[in-house]
Amino acid sequence: MKRLVASLLCVLMLFLAPLKASAEEISNFENAGALYEYWSKNNMPNYITGVWSSDGGYTNLTFGVTNDEAGREGAKQILALVSDDSTVAIAYQTYSLHYLYDIQADIEKYLEDDIGFKSVGAFFSTNRVEVDVEQERMD
Repeated sequence: MKRLVASLLCVLMLFLAPLKASAEEISNFENAGALYEYWSKNNMPNYITGVWSSDGGYTNLTFGVTNDEAGREGAKQILALVSDDSTVAIAYQTYSLHYLYDIQADIEKYLEDDIGFKSVGAFFSTNRVEVDVEQERMD
């Protein structure tokens, strides 16, 4: 009976060991900057509205998250992923980063027609797309 239990435990450990290693690999970011760097290379989650510096540096970052269930769960996930959660600030906003980029792309189509737009850009901290219009066109 002891051999059977010991064998089952060995088999169980063999199956669970890879899961633990991969979870640790993804969830051990020293600070907010390290998490942002990882997400920059591996796609941002859909609940992210933007990421910007909290203090002018690269370590302490503010993560904008959508103000819905996905964003609230995402904020918890961010805090769980970063070892030093004092480097993380959370801002709840309305529009996801992907949505802002979609709006920006739609507006940029009109820039090709030269109807007075100078530039368009997504601003994460204010959670909006801004358009700069030529002064002559505004008068």
